[in-house]
Amino acid sequence: MSHIEGDNNEVAREDAWRRSRFEYLKGLTQRTSEQYLLLTLVQAHGIRGKWLSESKTDRAEVQTQIERLWALEKANERHVKRLGKRAKQMGKDDKAARKARDHELYKAAGLLGLAGVVDKKTGKLKIDAGFLVGLLKAIIDSNPAIDENGAKYKAIGDNLIAQSQTKKKSKDTD
Repeated sequence: MSHIEGDNNEVAREDAWRRSRFEYLKGLTQRTSEQYLLLTLVQAHGIRGKWLSESKTDRAEVQTQIERLWALEKANERHVKRLGKRAKQMGKDDKAARKARDHELYKAAGLLGLAGVVDKKTGKLKIDAGFLVGLLKAIIDSNPAIDENGAKYKAIGDNLIAQSQTKKKSKDTD
């Protein structure tokens, strides 16, 4: 394939893009002033500004203006695509963050089940919700990490968690 044929293919691809973009722009209900001007010039003078009967100077000016407007439109299209990709990535990031948060909440609910506060089959509390929240708030406010009883309760909790993990591992290997 010669260099000239490659140029012709590129021009043909560009013209095809311009025609499809022209149809897209015609279908828009709201356009920028540049898009409106591009539509007007293309309707009057063709995609490349060749339908002119005026002087060569006018033709060159109109063709230059049309080319600049097409370049602007192409840049706008690329910008919109980049925004879409960015929004999609942000959506994925938000979904991953929500998933991680949900996982932490499920782990916390599992701990309540391990302590016998929640029925593991139904997910319902076995004790009054107000009592549970009040008790947990009192524990947090008393700062159990400093308290000597806190160490005792931590040891009991760590033992329950270890037993639960041992049971879980034995179920996984069966």
